[in-house]
Amino acid sequence: MELTAIGNSEVAMLQRMQTHEQILNSPVIEHSSHVSSTSTSPFLIAAPINSVLDVVNDQQKVASQKVTAIELGQSDDLIGATVANQKASLSFDMLMQVRNKMVSNFNDIFNMSI
Repeated sequence: MELTAIGNSEVAMLQRMQTHEQILNSPVIEHSSHVSSTSTSPFLIAAPINSVLDVVNDQQKVASQKVTAIELGQSDDLIGATVANQKASLSFDMLMQVRNKMVSNFNDIFNMSI
């Protein structure tokens, strides 16, 4: 099957499988028998963080679009705009709390005595 016939999700899955295979074959990472196959490598933390940032950004955009539509008189869904605005605000606040906790944890690690 040619690569052009494969959909986007299949290509993404194939790339993930190749990345995982490279990690497994890497001599730097030692694997033990007690590590489950569902655990993730600590080096792959950027992808989940980027996906969370994308979700929060999308919620901010939707809320902004709904509020702008209300202000311009293009929509009368005031409740929908308020709910979208609150969702965006809560997700941003949660993101900031997680960020602050991560920064605090990194600072604790850096300040540990060796």
